Amino acid sequence: MLRKVKAKRGDTLYTKSGLMLGLGETEDELRTALEDLRRANCDLLTLGQYLQPTLKHLPSVEFIPPLKFDEYGQRARQLGFLHVASGPMVRSSYHADDFSPATLSRQSDPPLKEGSLRRGGAGPPFDGALVPLAAAS
Repeated sequence: MLRKVKAKRGDTLYTKSGLMLGLGETEDELRTALEDLRRANCDLLTLGQYLQPTLKHLPSVEFIPPLKFDEYGQRARQLGFLHVASGPMVRSSYHADDFSPATLSRQSDPPLKEGSLRRGGAGPPFDGALVPLAAAS
C-alpha cells in the first residue's frame, strides 16, 4: 500500500508507519520489517513498546530497554527514514508536529530511488550490508 501511494504521489506526500515492540519479535524480524518499509519508500517511523491494555488483549512478551530503543532508532535512521521516534512510550502520534510537512520540507535529501534502502546525504552510503542489531549493542 505504501509503495502504491508513493508511486502515485512521489515526494509530494510523506508516508509513515509505526511498530509496537515486545510481542516476541526477533531482531531479524524487526530488521526485515524496517528494510521492507524503506523499500516501500516509507519516510517516517515510530517504534514503541507494546503494553497489554486489558487482560483480553495479547500479553507483552518482553519489555524493551530504552537503550535498545535508541539502538533501533539509530539503525532505522541509517536506513534512511526522514524522521524516527523510538522509545518505550512512543506511540503513532508521538510528537507529530516534529515531523510535519513544514519541518520535513527543510530537509535537503534527494528522493529515494526504487529498490534503495536509504536517502542520499544522510550519512555514509548504504552498501546493503546490515550489522545485526544484537551485534551493535
